Amino acid sequence: MNTDLEEQEDELLALQSIFGSEEFLRSESKSAGEFRVSVELPAGFTVLLKHGGTIRQYDVSFLPPLILTFELPGDYPSSAPPSFTLTCSWLTQPQLTSLSDQLTDLYQATGGAVVLFSWIQFLREEALKQLDIHNLLELPSDQNHSSSAADSSELPASVLAVQEVVPPNENQSDSGLSLTASQILLSQILIHDAEQKQKVFAATPFDCGVCFSSRLGSECVQLYECGHIFCLACLDEFWKAQITEGNVRGVTCPQVDCSATPTPAQVKSLVGEELFHRYDRLLLQSTLDVMPGMPIYNGDLLCKTHILDIFVLPFRFELLLKTTWMFKNKTARSFLTISTCFWCLENEPFLKPSECNVTNQQAHIPPPLPSNHGVLPVT
Repeated sequence: MNTDLEEQEDELLALQSIFGSEEFLRSESKSAGEFRVSVELPAGFTVLLKHGGTIRQYDVSFLPPLILTFELPGDYPSSAPPSFTLTCSWLTQPQLTSLSDQLTDLYQATGGAVVLFSWIQFLREEALKQLDIHNLLELPSDQNHSSSAADSSELPASVLAVQEVVPPNENQSDSGLSLTASQILLSQILIHDAEQKQKVFAATPFDCGVCFSSRLGSECVQLYECGHIFCLACLDEFWKAQITEGNVRGVTCPQVDCSATPTPAQVKSLVGEELFHRYDRLLLQSTLDVMPGMPIYNGDLLCKTHILDIFVLPFRFELLLKTTWMFKNKTARSFLTISTCFWCLENEPFLKPSECNVTNQQAHIPPPLPSNHGVLPVT
């Protein structure tokens, strides 16, 4: 084995010992692999999307990773750099080119030494600074770009991919949903951020607010509305008692003087299917009872009209929570009216009503909607 191949093997073994399988995947058949590099974000980092007259802005702690795919030529590291491609869902092609050029410069500066670890450190710690991105990532609005090649280069790769599959002018009105490519990208960023935050939460110890025992987050539940944390056992006992007694309005935060409500997914995961169906039915009925004139029909009908914020739809685990929350507090401002069934909304939120596998069953067809349906009064 020559010196280059020895250095390659040593470098790859070292990288495997430093990075976990979620960050580094080595090819078994050749000197190649893939890195998933999560860039370090400063506190208060914001993602923003302007769409029409609406501005959507969210604080995030994690962005989807940069993907660095590489292969080591036979004369690396002495004479040639690694062959590589760099991709990222939220970066444009000019931005990726700028980062790629910097990686090549880093190799040239080594004078023939191994460079992969230095590349990963640069992408993780310096990529945003290189691109002049500080505390704000503004996603390009689809409305501001034509389909020309020059304009397309300024769009992230994920946006271009969606536009190729679903042309911007395609009529989607029959589905009741019309998410642009940039809106889908924003939802992907927020979902990734939520997933990574959950991983951090699961590995962090917390004191239960009821029994005061210390447990890992994986054994706890944090209520999104208020942030209070309790162990699974305490919440399970408390919520089951409330539902069994028919006091579904009591399925709230156990903290004194806190009335925050859990998501339906949180309730269902603890109390089980049977009690959750009882909770869901009683909660819907009690909500409709206190809001006369709502354009939603008998709770026993599976299919009905829902009013949801369009950006709630990609977040399946928050879907029913947001519906209930808006009805109870009447504080939402942006609405989208869609007609399909509860099952499809919870399991296939992008399914067209015509494709719903239960809407054509006689028992699930709602009565005709009044001419003024789909308007939720906001006070």
